[in-house]
Amino acid sequence: MIGFQVLFFLYFKNVSWFFSFFFQAEDGIRDFCLSRGLGDWKLCTALISGFLAKESVVSTLSVLYGGISELASAITPLTACSMLAFCLLYTPCVAAIASVKRELGGMWALKMVFFQCAIAWVVAVIVRLIGLALGFS
Repeated sequence: MIGFQVLFFLYFKNVSWFFSFFFQAEDGIRDFCLSRGLGDWKLCTALISGFLAKESVVSTLSVLYGGISELASAITPLTACSMLAFCLLYTPCVAAIASVKRELGGMWALKMVFFQCAIAWVVAVIVRLIGLALGFS
């Protein structure tokens, strides 16, 4: 699945991103991302693709920015730390959610997704606020 996603982005990299599925999905969570210091839609899009598999976050960022060097110049260290904190704590991949649903039921799976995302968001905001208090931007 990840390989298909990367090949899709490489093949259609000249398509207007305004009409992209990921851009449309990110449009719904823009305020959620802005509070964590992730104002760029590409960063939030990578987090959306991370629901399929965590390792796809890095590959999606690489494809959307056109390379690792462009990514490194586009984000600040504080943004990277905030995103790292969120990535480490938010919901695991779809396979893990499906396993929880099968073992414990759909309500537990939904609660797990919601609470893990909420905890990840709170920690990412705290990381950002501590960074801003220490003078990082």
